[in-house]
Amino acid sequence: MPRMVGFVVGRWVAFLVGALGFVAVAQAQRLEWPGGGTHCYQGLLPTPSGPVPVLATLTLPHDAGELLSGRLCCPSLGLDHEIEGAGIGDAGEVRLRSATTGTEPPACRLEGKFDAVARHFPCTLQRPGEARPQRLDLELIAVERVVAIRQPLAVEWEQRGMMFAPDDDLARAANAFQLEMPEHVTAMLAPGLGMEPTMHEDGGGGVEKLPAAAVQCVGTLWWTVWHRGPRLISLAGFGTEYTGGAHGNSWLAGRTFVARSGKVEVLTLADLAVDDDQAPRLAELLRERLAAQGASDAGSYELPSFDAAGAPAVVVAAGGVRFGFSPYAVGCYAEGCYVVDLSWRDLRGVLRPPAELDGVAVAADATAPRR
Repeated sequence: MPRMVGFVVGRWVAFLVGALGFVAVAQAQRLEWPGGGTHCYQGLLPTPSGPVPVLATLTLPHDAGELLSGRLCCPSLGLDHEIEGAGIGDAGEVRLRSATTGTEPPACRLEGKFDAVARHFPCTLQRPGEARPQRLDLELIAVERVVAIRQPLAVEWEQRGMMFAPDDDLARAANAFQLEMPEHVTAMLAPGLGMEPTMHEDGGGGVEKLPAAAVQCVGTLWWTVWHRGPRLISLAGFGTEYTGGAHGNSWLAGRTFVARSGKVEVLTLADLAVDDDQAPRLAELLRERLAAQGASDAGSYELPSFDAAGAPAVVVAAGGVRFGFSPYAVGCYAEGCYVVDLSWRDLRGVLRPPAELDGVAVAADATAPRR
């Protein structure tokens, strides 16, 4: 069994390295689906139209030999930048060095120092074209929690989620959801219950049929925060899985919770629609953006209804909606994932911002650039 698991894991790691190497070249200029980190911070950045929320999702170092990394996101202002940190200093402080899109000098700079327990981060943010930096106070809103399954002859699964302080029903619902295992994973924990024989490479160029008890599933599912408001939490998910064959699979997911009428509900794409007849118009907007990115099947993408099987993953924020397309959805496997941002201004007459954004969408719409 250890040899089999090592083989499966090795193949999966090799696939990831190769795929990421290809995608890094092919998608260097594409938008990215939100990625996870160990800590999530949030603050409000003043603008002429009112304050807009800024998120920083960071992986904090454990010791002086590690660096800090993460992303700074503010969809309403078009900010989505990589963050680099200088690590832990002699006094135990964690100092942030910069946020950049990869240009030299950095297109966006974030500087400051965490407090001793990394809960509060007073900093300055200087955006492109600004003569002086603006003060930004970021506060810790969520930390990572990891759950894992190691079941011999069945599944090796790791799931990561961002746990909010459980001070309200909205946070509790989001926390519980992020720790729920996919149904096909939990089904593998009960050998003999609906499990079918599977085909694996036999090492000689052919395949062999293995018994159900030898089914292997190696995978991960990571959730991260895209928006956290008093009445709305939007989460972005990225999953990977290898169950045998030439390569593994990956997918994008989104889940948005709203506090509405005294209870927590899941907000769907259909809930955002102005009316049921706007799905083809949304598909047209998405086709335009996907074609500009080079998606090989962009021209044939259709969305007959908002709950159709081909509907993209969505996350919602003050600036608008980010749409995610998993491999094969609008291009071949080698093209990887595609991501499209549409502001609430772009979506006028098609989708409308939910009331649970509590007014921040108004400021975001006013500051969003016309396209």
